[in-house]
Amino acid sequence: MENRAGAAGNIGADAVAKAPPDGYTLLMATTGVMAINNALYKSMNYDAAKDFEPVIFIASITNVLAVPNELPAKTWPSWWRSRKKNPAS
Repeated sequence: MENRAGAAGNIGADAVAKAPPDGYTLLMATTGVMAINNALYKSMNYDAAKDFEPVIFIASITNVLAVPNELPAKTWPSWWRSRKKNPAS
C-alpha cells in the first residue's frame, strides 16, 4: 500500500491512471477524485469516467460546510448569494 497524498487526491489518482492495467494497482477514491475535482481544477491528468472502472462501494462520507457564527448566512442558498454579491470577502 502506498499513500500518495496531495492535490485533493489528484496525485494518487494520476499515478493509478498511468499504472499498467495489470490488476495490481487499485485506487480507493473519494467523491472528489471521481466527480468534484474535475469541476474544480482547470487541467486534470486523468479522466475519472474513462480511466477508472468502479469495483466496489466501500463507504459513504458526509460533507459539512461550517461557517463562523458571526456570518449572517445560515443556509447554503444565503451563503451562496452572499459570495456571489461579494466574492472578495
